[in-house]
Amino acid sequence: MANQQALPTLWLLPDQRTQRWADHTIAELADQYSSEKFQSHVTLLVLHDTSTASAIALARDLASDTAVVSAAVTAIDTSDRYFQCLSLRLDQSAALATLRKQAHRRGKQPAAPFSPHLSLMYHRADANLQSSIRKYVADQPIAALEHITLDRLAVVDVAAPVSQWRIAATFALTGDQ
Repeated sequence: MANQQALPTLWLLPDQRTQRWADHTIAELADQYSSEKFQSHVTLLVLHDTSTASAIALARDLASDTAVVSAAVTAIDTSDRYFQCLSLRLDQSAALATLRKQAHRRGKQPAAPFSPHLSLMYHRADANLQSSIRKYVADQPIAALEHITLDRLAVVDVAAPVSQWRIAATFALTGDQ
């Protein structure tokens, strides 16, 4: 079997309170809809042609320059896109936009569109499943969530299947910006 090339990715992680809630919701949805379980996160940047060690160094530098981010939840979305089947859409605040721009520049990655979100379910959802998910969400406290706090930056290799994703390093956001 050939070695799979690493695909390090920078994730913003929610604070402990939000993470407990989101991870519980992800597990509950996975059990109910036979979908993947994964750790709650906001993908900041996928680092193509970058080693995990370089990604860790980049994350350490970015985290030391970045303050904790509060992101407003602007919508609860359902989609037929696997990684955004159910997600919390986040406002692209100045802090998030600046962090994304710095990550692109320092990580030497080409510019790409950024649609910040926190996924709650990975699944290929047809219209019927999306309708079922919307009904489920209507009975949950998700709708009351107005913002999330992102307080850590992690490096995760996402080249493997979701069940094998592991955090390689995590750094607290400690900057003053």
